[in-house]
Amino acid sequence: MRNQKARSSRCRNFVTGAALVALSSTGFAQPARAAESEQLVEVVVTAQKRAENLQRVPLAVTAFSATMLEDKQITSAFDLAQYTPNVQFSGVGAASASAGAFYIRGVGQFNMHATSDPAVGVYLDGVYIARSVGSNFDLGDVAQVEVLKGPQGTLFGRNTITGAVSITTKRPTFESGGSADLTVGSIDQVLARATVNAPLVDGKLAARFTIMGNERAAWGTEIDSKGKVWNLGDAQRMGGRAQLLWQVSDDLDVLFSGDGTRSRGHSTPGGLTAFTPSATSNAFNATSPVKVGPQWLVQGYTSFLNIVPNDNVDTAGASMTVTWKPRDVTIKAISAYRQQYAQTAQDFGGVPVSWITQQMTQTQWQISQELQATGDLLNGRLKYTGGLYYFEEKSHNDTWAGLFGSDLVIPATNSVRSASAYGQATYDLTDKLSITGGARYTEERKSIRVQTTLGGAVVLPDSSASAKFHSVTPMANIKYQWTDDVMTYASIARGFRSGGFNAQPFSTTDLIPTNPEKTTTYEVGAKLTGFNNRVRLNLAAFYNDYTDIQLGATTLTNGVFVYRNANAATATIYGGEMELTGVIAPGLEAYLNGSYLHSKIAPVAGFTFGNTQLPSAPKFMVQAGVKYAFSLKNQGTLTLDADTNFRTGAWPQFNPSAASRQPAYALFNARSIFEPLGSPWTFSIWAKNLTDKKYTNFGQTSGSGDVTVGWFGRPREVGATAAVKF
Repeated sequence: MRNQKARSSRCRNFVTGAALVALSSTGFAQPARAAESEQLVEVVVTAQKRAENLQRVPLAVTAFSATMLEDKQITSAFDLAQYTPNVQFSGVGAASASAGAFYIRGVGQFNMHATSDPAVGVYLDGVYIARSVGSNFDLGDVAQVEVLKGPQGTLFGRNTITGAVSITTKRPTFESGGSADLTVGSIDQVLARATVNAPLVDGKLAARFTIMGNERAAWGTEIDSKGKVWNLGDAQRMGGRAQLLWQVSDDLDVLFSGDGTRSRGHSTPGGLTAFTPSATSNAFNATSPVKVGPQWLVQGYTSFLNIVPNDNVDTAGASMTVTWKPRDVTIKAISAYRQQYAQTAQDFGGVPVSWITQQMTQTQWQISQELQATGDLLNGRLKYTGGLYYFEEKSHNDTWAGLFGSDLVIPATNSVRSASAYGQATYDLTDKLSITGGARYTEERKSIRVQTTLGGAVVLPDSSASAKFHSVTPMANIKYQWTDDVMTYASIARGFRSGGFNAQPFSTTDLIPTNPEKTTTYEVGAKLTGFNNRVRLNLAAFYNDYTDIQLGATTLTNGVFVYRNANAATATIYGGEMELTGVIAPGLEAYLNGSYLHSKIAPVAGFTFGNTQLPSAPKFMVQAGVKYAFSLKNQGTLTLDADTNFRTGAWPQFNPSAASRQPAYALFNARSIFEPLGSPWTFSIWAKNLTDKKYTNFGQTSGSGDVTVGWFGRPREVGATAAVKF
């Protein structure tokens, strides 16, 4: 207890220091948001590895600028999904508030084991982040976030079978300045961030430093088997990023970057949401002094579990990006190293007894190297991108699980090596018509070393396995620019998710690897701008063949544990998305996003599913918002902003139980932003989940069909933020 208090005190001291930086900053006034804007701001994206106007990119992309991230209080990856059609962010078992996986158009990651790769690649300044733990990081000092939909197997490569999320931070500049903000709230009691940009040698060296501290209050509790009460949902987080830009010459620069985050807290609130007696639970209850049953159903945000709910995550990374621009070509080399440590726990039984309980410690490191060239030929009519990529990863998991009263211990080491080469080119046949084609070849080697002990007996001796995978992921599209304001396109693209190994093997047979998953997506779309750049409408429709779906589940068959891990199904997916934004009147802006998604699973021989809908694939999603900015005479600018997001019901996993289905829900958010005239300060008050809706962002019914557990999204929270630029 003393150590816990000491850690909390250190974090509070750090947060207090960051807050003092925020509150003591002074400087020159920055341009305020236009109080009576009559046009939409042009959006520039790098979805095709070059800077382009979003409305001319033949790809479904949702982009978030730095201003939008600030105004909407988007501070995590989860928040992004509330504003992006056909995108979900799942807790992946909710073992950690720092864990999560994106689902785009119904395809995502179904568990967080190191042997399972994501379906949506997450990139931080061009560096791929391999593991789901640590992917829900703070979005501080970010320049832009782009959500790319559909397979990105050519330019982005492995494990972007359904899309990619690209996060770009702000680079150092040769002007002195910075920013700071301090937030106080009902859950995030204190969130403080500060950034300083400093030119060191005029025109040659510049540095940028960002620090962050967060004290998050508990919003749930666990009562364990001994009657001890644990906080759930709380965390003390601190982190920072340092960047150094060396402008070697007019056409050559080198950017060094390092970042790290330390988080200490407890698991996301969740517990037993439904119970149906089964033969397994009846047999267990006949001899156990603590019975499994509905008496342990979650009460509000209080649950009755059998875990020490630690949620401790450390992440760190370093990168060097060299950019050389000789004439009409840009050559970029990105070298990176990242590592993480995580100690997490999750209770899939939802009862204060060793039913289906898991605690895990994970360490991981990765290195990557990319060499990329982009340029123009034939007086700009031919645009090309090509490159080479290498990735290596090693991770170790120590897993303890309590299964129906027996202890399961699995230490496992997983290794990955991947290399690829890619190229893509766009040729302008006319001033209006262009065609694009490209492909990537990827070769991977994976290996695992694992041992399984159940109830004190070694059921799988120390064993090793390895496998080699390769894939070609081509793409092609055709684009027609009807006018400066109207563009249509049609495309076909393939993506793949790497094969892998069973994370919980009970025999050598269980170490047979799964094959890679594959998607082939056909897409048509239109992007329109009208009424003197006051209205923007983007539309996309798609059809996706999804094959070799990797699935695994632990079941108890005739008293014997069996883990099935195979390419268990195929799926057909189709749907569409709409994003409409408009300036209705000077200062009054509104948006309406919508998506439709149909998915149908077809199991292969030997597998059956109680439902035919893919997990985390709601049929309909609607997101809408309105913002009104107006001038207060001689006072400044006031902006009123409100939004809502609605989604229909969805299955959290490949579960046959109706008890685990997530019902439809809607969330409402609001904020008010005041910018004093001639001041560098901005003040805002805000509220998220205004109606205090209780909802689950992940759930699961056990293989024995008796217990259903769910993990909850955050309840209503209110707060205020003060920010300054200098």
